[in-house]
Amino acid sequence: MLFRSLPVVFAAPGRGDPEIAPRAAGGARLVWGSPGVDVPARFGPRSGEAVIRKPRYGGFHGSGLTEWLRDRGHDRLAVCGLSLAGGVETTIRDAHNRDLACILVRDACLCRPIPDVGFGPVSREDVARVTLSVLAQRFARVMSVEEVRAALAIL
Repeated sequence: MLFRSLPVVFAAPGRGDPEIAPRAAGGARLVWGSPGVDVPARFGPRSGEAVIRKPRYGGFHGSGLTEWLRDRGHDRLAVCGLSLAGGVETTIRDAHNRDLACILVRDACLCRPIPDVGFGPVSREDVARVTLSVLAQRFARVMSVEEVRAALAIL
């Protein structure tokens, strides 16, 4: 069985390391309470859904997410997000280290190309292929939205 129930929790940027604070287009730091920091209204949170604030890239460090899950008896996550090779990957690796099982919903994640930082540029497709391959090898079950829907339909 994939899930006992389906709570939804958003891990949104919170006050934390100023070096990794969220930035708007053009590099300006975002202001707390701005649309770039809060969960976009079209995604949630809806009634009964939670928002935790994360001070770093991953959803666990300093956020209380581990306790939120454990207090509700959850030991499995379906993870999606805005930065596959950033916050999503960090969250999945951290979940693994906390003995939490993860499903990475591959087509519910954004992935950016990596500009040349001395090793040549890396395309969005190559970043996604490598990140998904590494996470699938050790840290998560990688599924599409449709595969998750089909699995949930039989519960």
